[in-house]
Amino acid sequence: MVREKDRAKSRFKLADKALDLAVYTSDILANDKIFDPKYKTVIDRIAAEATMIYHCIRVANDIKVQSAEHRNRAAERTRLQREALANIDPLKTDIMIAHRLFHLKAKRIKHWNGRVDEISEMLKGWITSDHKKYKELGM
Repeated sequence: MVREKDRAKSRFKLADKALDLAVYTSDILANDKIFDPKYKTVIDRIAAEATMIYHCIRVANDIKVQSAEHRNRAAERTRLQREALANIDPLKTDIMIAHRLFHLKAKRIKHWNGRVDEISEMLKGWITSDHKKYKELGM
């Protein structure tokens, strides 16, 4: 067993990447030369989806499940993880709409979608890992 003071500081990379995506998305959308404010509904929806993905991941990560007695916590954590995952496809859809609507370069779309896909895969892995942990805890 590793003494607590000797343990490496663990960082939750998924939350970092989701925050980076939300900031990147907001930064892109702030450019009025590309994103015509008359399409505010689409712009706001894209920003909200990226922000919600980060929010759900951050809040779910704050919920600690350490025993079978934490069944309600586990359910809430899983719900938030699934909500984050449920926002992935709408975000990708809206990115493709933005691609056509605002004539964004394919290179930007590929990069943007790549960030979303990476988060999606990490999130699926986290859900699977938690599911195994819950089984081990007898839930």
